[in-house]
Amino acid sequence: MKTFLAKFKISTALDAGKPIPDHIPETKANDVRQFAKNASALDRALKQSVPQPETSPSLHNSIMQAVRQAERPQANFSFNVLRWLPATSLAALLLLIVWWTLQSPRSTANPELNSQALAMAADALEMGNQISTMPSVAMNPVSDELDRLNQDLTRTADFLLASIP
Repeated sequence: MKTFLAKFKISTALDAGKPIPDHIPETKANDVRQFAKNASALDRALKQSVPQPETSPSLHNSIMQAVRQAERPQANFSFNVLRWLPATSLAALLLLIVWWTLQSPRSTANPELNSQALAMAADALEMGNQISTMPSVAMNPVSDELDRLNQDLTRTADFLLASIP
């Protein structure tokens, strides 16, 4: 990580046009020194070999003249009905489907079945109110397990409190 940071400092110094910090290549590993040498050599080579444009000075003027003389297409604002036909057809079809769905008669179930189902639900609720307590045979194992769980939680809390300095 330190070598990466050292290489980054070298690279930013060269990008900013500043000299490489003296303490970085001396104090770091051999690969950092080699990176500093290669980076500075590359920086010098790139600065010395600035490419010269090989275009003629009249090239810009000829391009601009060609752009001015180019034909500009005329905007055609004619209303084309066939172009809008698919979109309007789709919208009309969707509106027709929504209207048909809202207008179709709802399926009505047999009223006798509905009243029987309601009567059965009312009977079940009345029976539920009559059962006030669960039998002790069914509840004893559950209550014993809950007691053991509470003991485990208490012991765990005591252990954690004892472990805290």
